[in-house]
Amino acid sequence: AVIDSIEWAQGTYRYTHLSGIPGATCSTNLLQQHALPEDAVHAEVVPEAAAKEPLAFDEMAEAGNNVLDLQGDCAKMVERLSSLGNGPSIASSGEDAEFPESMESIARPGEFCGDAAQGISEGCERYNSWQSLAVLKEKYEAGKSLEAQCENDCSPKECVPKEINGLGYAGWCLIDFSKCSVPLRFENDAGLGWSVTDEYLWVDNSYCQDDSFKVVT
Repeated sequence: AVIDSIEWAQGTYRYTHLSGIPGATCSTNLLQQHALPEDAVHAEVVPEAAAKEPLAFDEMAEAGNNVLDLQGDCAKMVERLSSLGNGPSIASSGEDAEFPESMESIARPGEFCGDAAQGISEGCERYNSWQSLAVLKEKYEAGKSLEAQCENDCSPKECVPKEINGLGYAGWCLIDFSKCSVPLRFENDAGLGWSVTDEYLWVDNSYCQDDSFKVVT
């Protein structure tokens, strides 16, 4: 059935005897039935967004060990990516040619490492220390055991490590009380010492050379 207008259709009027009119079609959108105002502007057709270009590293993963067909400096920067993470080779040789256990993997000679926000700056050579994950795991487990011990009794020297010229500051010793429960008292056999309220204490190097200093209860 058909009808002349939307208004009549909404009023349930219809010509039931006019059915099957050849060429009759329905509008895909009722808004098309309304006349546009004089100042109406047609919306511009928005072109379909181009497919996002895959990153070089995404394609690298698909390409396996084949380096992308890049040019110039970009090619040099990604050339070694295809050889990274070669587990079987590292496991058999015990070495990673792309990340050697040397200063080459940390920084250039003469550069400084640290935390600029805290004013810490020291020679990067200090971090040139390498150990296997197995050794680190053993140290971690031993450290957790020591941490539990120190929580109950922080008097053993192992609970309060000291570092001469701590963090690269000449003449100053850094004492670490992070394994202890502060506040506490830290003094030597002569009774000289400090009441400690923070996890770290800075003192003159001479005090760190006195092995009689310990946490007292």
